[in-house]
Amino acid sequence: MSSSPDKADNKRVIPIAYPMEYHEFLCAEGMPADTIFENAGVDTQWFDDPSKKITIAQYIALTREGIKHSRTPSLGLLLGNYLSLQSHNYLGFALQSCGCAAESLELMSQYARTRFPKMELEFLQDAEISQLLLEDLSGEESLQRYNLEVMAAAIYRGEITLKKIDRAQSSIDDDEPVNQDSLRSDMIEIQFEYPQPDDLSVYQQVFGQVPFSFGHCQTRILYPTKALLRPFSFANDLSCKLAKAQCQAELAELDDRRSFRSQIQAILMENIECPPSLDVVAQQIHLSPRVLSRRLNNEGTSFQELIDLTRKRIAVKLLESSDLSVAEIGYRLGYEHPTNFTRAFKKWTNRSPKDFRS
Repeated sequence: MSSSPDKADNKRVIPIAYPMEYHEFLCAEGMPADTIFENAGVDTQWFDDPSKKITIAQYIALTREGIKHSRTPSLGLLLGNYLSLQSHNYLGFALQSCGCAAESLELMSQYARTRFPKMELEFLQDAEISQLLLEDLSGEESLQRYNLEVMAAAIYRGEITLKKIDRAQSSIDDDEPVNQDSLRSDMIEIQFEYPQPDDLSVYQQVFGQVPFSFGHCQTRILYPTKALLRPFSFANDLSCKLAKAQCQAELAELDDRRSFRSQIQAILMENIECPPSLDVVAQQIHLSPRVLSRRLNNEGTSFQELIDLTRKRIAVKLLESSDLSVAEIGYRLGYEHPTNFTRAFKKWTNRSPKDFRS
């Protein structure tokens, strides 16, 4: 992915709650928190206004400044381990209301960007082994390890916290003491995509008995599916729906006003004679091809469908308002042979270009 800056990061915003938690973390680590915030252009007086928001560009600047002033290359692990479910605000409330761990991971994958705007999660559930895929969207090698560390440690911390809440509630209901062995993580392994660091002590401290390894093609966390489906004793469907509604509102504010569908159609309109590939378009809007495909799927479409739709719209417009021949219109749309264009147009409209124009 390209490391060029995303201009939209100067417009998209996230709530002030996370920067406040980050400031507390920096202070707890003995780091110059006020200097870091000043250098990033974030005024700590904004903490007095809970409705205040900062831009993603400011969020990234805070991350860079924190890394620059850190005494450890594993700052991301420490931050992720520091964050509580309460740190995630409405997302944390939603996670504490889910019916089971599988539901909480699915929810986390949907709304993680409201707290970690340069991270993308995807939860894949299978019969035996399920996995949570973690992808860094910063496009900067210097931020990749940090972002993946924060996310992995925060997910681990969240899982253990949910287990504690579940076991505590179960103990109250059953009048039995909490079984400490039951608080161990269900994670099978955490696989990181970057090379193994020289010092693994912080990883061992944060992840406890969970195995971890490095140098994989993608960062992911593996789980036994059966364990993820055990129901939580604290599940509350109504509370979960209310918290998810707020998360959805925050996600809508975070994303561009235009859908990915409309963004891509705008790109295709300018290059329909020789449409760019999915990889090229994804690079232009600062996403990976896999993430872009998934986002389009969430909007009920696909990249190829958008190419066809764009070609159809241009074809209809030219057939209605120009004197160009059918062959010329087909050529402008990237079809070398008129018969291929005619076949495609019939598929779109159930009519031939000639019949449509007459």
